[in-house]
Amino acid sequence: MKLERPVEAYTQYQKILNKYEHDVDEKLKAEIDEFIERISASVSRLKVVVNQKNATVTIDGKKFGVTPLLESVMLVPGET
Repeated sequence: MKLERPVEAYTQYQKILNKYEHDVDEKLKAEIDEFIERISASVSRLKVVVNQKNATVTIDGKKFGVTPLLESVMLVPGET
């Protein structure tokens, strides 16, 4: 299976696990964990560290937020 939007898929599965961690049965949790692990091979994390507050972080024309960024930026390697 080829994912068209692995960053979004990864993010949504993580949100599901975080929000419903106590409501998801072990079998479903294991399936989601496995899927997240497969998706992880298709995405890269970039930690942005700068010494200027409120700087806009833009990569390839897409705005990721303003500094300080609390989380790493997730990207698909090789895409522009």
